[in-house]
Amino acid sequence: MAILRAFALLLTIARLLAAAAFARRNGRPAAMRRSDACARLAAALGVRVSVEGEAAGAPALLAANHVSWIDVLALRALADFRFLAKSEVGRWPLIGRAARLRGTVFVERARKRSIPPANAAMAERLAQGRLMLMFPQGTTTDALAPPRFLSSHFGCGRDFLVRKENAPYLFVQPVAIFYDSPVAPWLGEAALAPHLWRVLRDGPMTCHIRFGEPFALERGFDRKAAAREAARRVGAMLGELRAAHARPAQAGAAGAPTHAGKAPLAPEGA
Repeated sequence: MAILRAFALLLTIARLLAAAAFARRNGRPAAMRRSDACARLAAALGVRVSVEGEAAGAPALLAANHVSWIDVLALRALADFRFLAKSEVGRWPLIGRAARLRGTVFVERARKRSIPPANAAMAERLAQGRLMLMFPQGTTTDALAPPRFLSSHFGCGRDFLVRKENAPYLFVQPVAIFYDSPVAPWLGEAALAPHLWRVLRDGPMTCHIRFGEPFALERGFDRKAAAREAARRVGAMLGELRAAHARPAQAGAAGAPTHAGKAPLAPEGA
């Protein structure tokens, strides 16, 4: 079955690339919306996306927990988000170019000096009326423990409110992501290709995404308090998603410490 899924995934990628190349050669718009393309890729992986609630109206800053590289596919299948990503993603073949074309903001994970320009770029996307989504944990985790959000990039809200003098506030929307498969988390220094194979081999899984109630950042807000509030709300939603959708092995591990993955987007003290 994994081989069949791998073949379906390669075929889907080939068709999408061929459609995009044909559109470029003929000066036409893309043959399908990028959200549709991401939905097809997720389906080819055997990932079903289940959604509760809906994304806030733009502009808004969305703060989600981060489980896997699959998160971006699942989210992009739902709305035209702009993402904050580590700078390494910009150097990935195909994916990096696609991310740049879609207005992704890149930040160097270990350099505090990269935070202000990244926040300014995020504020610019927001001022353009976009939905800006970030993963404030700065790392992937298995979603089995309450998240801890770094506050650095909530500072983009201040930059936005400076740019938009007539805007009294910026909405922040918490987003919870939970998979019903223990294979989905991409943790530690795991390479992408072996993890992709495990996803294909494990069989169908569901990515549960819940959009929470937005809260407002007013002028002069405390970014650390904003990060704590977003993390609290995401943690509460994750608890509900675990209770409703976890497989037995996951449910038994729900009280275990979280397992962190990649290096954070910004230093802990940022």
